[in-house]
Amino acid sequence: LPTAYAGLDDTICGNQSITLAGDTTHSSLCLWSTSGDGVFNNPALLNAIYTPGTNDLTTGSTVLTLTANAVAPCTSSAQDDMTLRYYASPVVDAGLDEVICANQSITLSGMVANSSTSLWTTAGDGVFDDPTLPQATYTPGSNDIIAGSVVLTLSADASYPCTGSIQDNMILSFIPLPVAYAGVNQNICLNTTITLIGDTTNCSTCFWLTTGD
Repeated sequence: LPTAYAGLDDTICGNQSITLAGDTTHSSLCLWSTSGDGVFNNPALLNAIYTPGTNDLTTGSTVLTLTANAVAPCTSSAQDDMTLRYYASPVVDAGLDEVICANQSITLSGMVANSSTSLWTTAGDGVFDDPTLPQATYTPGSNDIIAGSVVLTLSADASYPCTGSIQDNMILSFIPLPVAYAGVNQNICLNTTITLIGDTTNCSTCFWLTTGD
């Protein structure tokens, strides 16, 4: 009678394929089948390559079955299953681009999933209170403010059996602080008026105040 061995249960990264390690004896034909929606490059090969489908990844696992058909005059067949589980690839979101005042810090809204590590880096000279926290606080540096914006990058390493890393960027822009210039000191004659010559930059509104009446 035929025997079938589908191999040990296994775990792969969700974006990978797997080369199966099936084995049969006393068989005229072997055939792989799946409980999911993935595809085999050739289901008649003991070492077929299986690529998981969308439903496989959503479910989180798939049962792969190896069937061995008997050699005549035997008519029965043998089957064996192996369970293939999927580990999701890391997901990183650095958050939306933000605008802050040049003298402010910002608590970032990063998100990391399917990874045990995360790390913020900056293209500028600002500092993070803890760059390993997805919601780290960033304080811009002088070069950041001069440039007017800085690119912040959130990275995460894949967990085994996935490999590599993934990253996402966000742009942090700075609104410069307002500047006011009231003009030079002046003397005027009593009972006369003066037209002031003030100047401002980086402001939405400006107004005069007096220490007198």
